Parts: sequence; C-alpha cells; structure tokens
Amino acid sequence: MEKFFCIDGARILRFNNIIFVSNNANIKKMILEEVKKSKLSIHLGTTKMYQDLKKMFLWSKMKKEVA
Repeated sequence: MEKFFCIDGARILRFNNIIFVSNNANIKKMILEEVKKSKLSIHLGTTKMYQDLKKMFLWSKMKKEVA
C-alpha cells in the first residue's frame, strides 16, 4: 500500500484517509463532542474512542486530549 500526503479539494491535509486537524481548540472540541454523541462511542471508554477516532483524525497530543 502506497502512503501519501495530499491536500484535497476542500483544502484539507490528509495522510491516506486520515485528516490532520490543526491546533485549533474549537475544531478539536467540535470533533470530540460529535464523537461522544455518536452511537458508536456510547459507554465504550476513552481507549475505544481514541482507537476509533485515530482511524479518521490526527492531531498533536490527541490521545491525551481524548482521555
């Protein structure tokens, strides 16, 4: 599998299909609130939430902020 960085049509930086999130507290807060509201993350704990989230997003100190 070839790995690559790209900026898509919406000017979003991606590594393969993972979205890199800027160091913007509001954006990260919005993502975390949406994940917490989703049926996939109900009562599964922060480890499961982090494992699911890292399949789609990445930012500096993400694991710590999810916990």
